Amino acid sequence: MKSDMSRYKAIKLPNLLLVHWVLNPGLAFNELILGQRIPKLTLVDKQSNEIYANRQYIQCPHCQTLHTSRRWGKGNAFFHYDGLYCPECGEKIPTLLNVFSIILLVILFPVWKPLQIIFAERFKAWELSRLAKTESLEHTPLKGISGIKLGLYFGGAMSVFYIAQVGFMHEFNSHAVIAGLFEGAIAGLFFGTVIKTFLSWRGRKSDPQEG
Repeated sequence: MKSDMSRYKAIKLPNLLLVHWVLNPGLAFNELILGQRIPKLTLVDKQSNEIYANRQYIQCPHCQTLHTSRRWGKGNAFFHYDGLYCPECGEKIPTLLNVFSIILLVILFPVWKPLQIIFAERFKAWELSRLAKTESLEHTPLKGISGIKLGLYFGGAMSVFYIAQVGFMHEFNSHAVIAGLFEGAIAGLFFGTVIKTFLSWRGRKSDPQEG
């Protein structure tokens, strides 16, 4: 989909949500273990009154095609270890990297780089096959966002991270598990509430004279 770019607002660094993604050490788990990726640039339709999740688009810098961000949402949000690919031209879409992910990738470069070289084409083919199954999302807007599910996913990931962190720094015991589950629950509750409110928010109708 190609369109008039003046109607879109660009979401990129130093946007606070993206800064949080880059600096939060817990989100390195999402990137390296879960394979979650966030594009460097997201465009938001300023003239739509849909919920926020339905107004977000990701543009391929190679072919300039706009894709709804939902193509990398529910059912296709994880396991993008080699980044995001444009379903139109097959080229990579630039994504952010958490600073702690960068540190670990530098340390583990001798391990993951040979694997990337060997399996790059197979992984790309798999990514594009997954994207082909999301084509219908271009024409089926979301009706709402499940804050409970989002909170559970995020809280679970944070619990694992907290427990592992305490275990490596001190020792694994029942207190570490309980503390990790508690902190994960708090983080999940906060995250789910914020994201539910943020993505389900409806923008106003733009003035006909704007844009």
